[in-house]
Amino acid sequence: MRKYLSVLFALVLVVSFSLVTAVPAAAEVSPVVPTIEFVTGPTGGIVEWTTDEANSGSYSVELSTEGVPYTSESDYGEGRVIMSAEHLGLTLADVTSFSFYWKSNAASGLPFPYFALDTGLDGDLDGVADRWLIWNIGPADDTSEATSWTQWSLSTAADNWHVAGPGGPYSDTGVWDDMVTDVGGNAEILSARIAVGNGSTNLAEPVFVDDIEINGTTYDLEPRVINTTQTTGHNTIQTAIDDSTNGDTITVAAGTYDEQVIIDKSLTLQGGGSDITVIKSPASLTKTTWTHEDRDFYPIIEVNGASAHAITVHVRGFTIDGDYNFDVGELGEKKAFTGIVYRNADGSIQNNEVKKFRDEPLSTFQYGEGIWVIPGSTVTVANNDIHDYNKTGVRVSGVGAEATVTENTVTGYGPTDVIAQNGVLIYDGATGTVSNNTVTGHSYTPEPMSSGVMIYSAGSGVNVQDNPTLDSNDIGIAVYYSDDATVRGNTISSNAVGVYITDDDASTADTIQVNYNNITTNSVYGVYNEGGLGTVDAENNWWGNASGPSGAGSGSGDGVSDNVDYTPWLGEEYAPTKSTGTATGTGTVSFSPNSGALEDLTSVPESSLPALGKPNLLFPHGFFSFNIVGLTPGQTVIVTITFPSPVPIGTEYWKCHEPEGWIQIPMGSDDGDNMITITLVDGGLGDDDGTPNGVIVDQAGPGRPRSPGVGGEFYPVNKAAVLMPWLGLALILILAIGGGILVMRRQRAN
Repeated sequence: MRKYLSVLFALVLVVSFSLVTAVPAAAEVSPVVPTIEFVTGPTGGIVEWTTDEANSGSYSVELSTEGVPYTSESDYGEGRVIMSAEHLGLTLADVTSFSFYWKSNAASGLPFPYFALDTGLDGDLDGVADRWLIWNIGPADDTSEATSWTQWSLSTAADNWHVAGPGGPYSDTGVWDDMVTDVGGNAEILSARIAVGNGSTNLAEPVFVDDIEINGTTYDLEPRVINTTQTTGHNTIQTAIDDSTNGDTITVAAGTYDEQVIIDKSLTLQGGGSDITVIKSPASLTKTTWTHEDRDFYPIIEVNGASAHAITVHVRGFTIDGDYNFDVGELGEKKAFTGIVYRNADGSIQNNEVKKFRDEPLSTFQYGEGIWVIPGSTVTVANNDIHDYNKTGVRVSGVGAEATVTENTVTGYGPTDVIAQNGVLIYDGATGTVSNNTVTGHSYTPEPMSSGVMIYSAGSGVNVQDNPTLDSNDIGIAVYYSDDATVRGNTISSNAVGVYITDDDASTADTIQVNYNNITTNSVYGVYNEGGLGTVDAENNWWGNASGPSGAGSGSGDGVSDNVDYTPWLGEEYAPTKSTGTATGTGTVSFSPNSGALEDLTSVPESSLPALGKPNLLFPHGFFSFNIVGLTPGQTVIVTITFPSPVPIGTEYWKCHEPEGWIQIPMGSDDGDNMITITLVDGGLGDDDGTPNGVIVDQAGPGRPRSPGVGGEFYPVNKAAVLMPWLGLALILILAIGGGILVMRRQRAN
């Protein structure tokens, strides 16, 4: 009996364990690498990152004196790696453990460790009151070697320490605890240092150092700046750029880098993310060797090619911090304190935060830009957060400068009587597209002249489109003396003037198109045409009220001035894509025409349509009714429709049109996914009013064959739900069989 019970118990365990999902162990988190600095001697020494040896990770630090002995303070070889410890906040008395790993390939000598101490508690190693606490290697250590990675530890080297400058002479050697008492346990540790040379280890053979440990935390010595193309490590961004070649990628780890960076070759500069990798203005900046608009430039990042479009550079994933370091150069001179400037260079500026390029407080000087693109450059400026600038967030200026400014957040100072700011400026022959941005907070209180987007004497064909938020500015979009500008698909609200246009003899307002925008709640005008040398095309906009614009118009929406063609207008808010729930409750369906504006979108129950002549199909989402307005009479429109579930291959799109009855509409993208396209013609196929009048009226829906087709909807199988009943049944049968056998054995026994 016990045998059968054991078998039954084992089977139950197998069934139970088959239903259990294993939980993976938590991943080990690598320690953060602090700031690393390299120092060599005045007449010799090597200190560099290497991948030839590593105790952990990919890199270690190679140290060598190059065989140069110590003869004087100005003549010796040394290699020294300095690991900043300021972020640890440790005092000398806090140190409970300290170690590092080292390795050599020959009799190189033992590297010696020491601490730089702020005994004056003023935050600096100032050479007066501060000290070094140094482990004094002995004569035997000068020729020691470790052909495998070996740990040096304070716990086994507690004696032979001494105190030295920079503020005093060398002390007698002693044990660690005594030295801590002599120096003072409250001395703050500024850095941990490991060195060869400078009077100690003077052999030429290299020593490799890795994994510095303090108080149980190990810091894997890895470079914060890596050329991933060449697999070389660096401590500064500029040295990595200087050592790179065209096409390299340089990655920059988390941290703050006080640098002014010059890029003169094609490369990608990739930060760890704008929230953790910061390039900050050093206290002193050097102006560029060139000028633009008669200005000297003082950028934090200068991208500069030898000739127009000579290099391609991508800058991504940083905070570029000007630190309000506004007083660069001579006060009052024409200068440009700028976050990033591109000259003779193409590429992209993406996923950055650019800030503090202004005076503190705000000043009247007409400079201080976040990003500036100048001639010889074609640049995409995308998904950046730009704020705290003195004059302009993004400036594109000069013939031959072109930019696509998209998906950025550009935030001005807000109402001020100090300076008239602008969010995005396309200026002086430059061209570009400004799309999908949020631009707010540009307001000059003495008179409304600050703009969210300003197009000023620009090249022909600038597009300002699909910006979802242009509000809280004096002027949402200003177009000055610029031909063929297009303003389309924007939401322009809560400004003094939504769109401001002025022209002269050389450029007339009738080349400017302002269409399919939502222009609402602007306090003075929705559209104002100052010049009067032409008529602005402002048809098919939503003015905030179905009655149309006020001012020169007769409605109650935002006002328009004279010389503005506002008829026809939209009867509801414009959106490139509109959605509605289905009549059958299957979910939400979205419609997006490639031209015109979609209005009056509603779902239609199948039961409301005549059954006579209806095709023998299933209409799982019901039907839909909408109008497309703002078309050229007779225009063909393609509408993209997105459904909540896949649309089976072989689906057909049908509409009911009186008096003809049921009509099939051409359908594209019939590939089994959840998106299809239909083709409609104003006054033709798919247009209920049958008239080429610039308006398509449609009422239709997708139907699928009643028998299963190829492709289309997929319903995943819940294996557990399927298997559990069978597993349960199997277990019951096993128990029943076991019980039957047990009964039979008892009967035999009786």
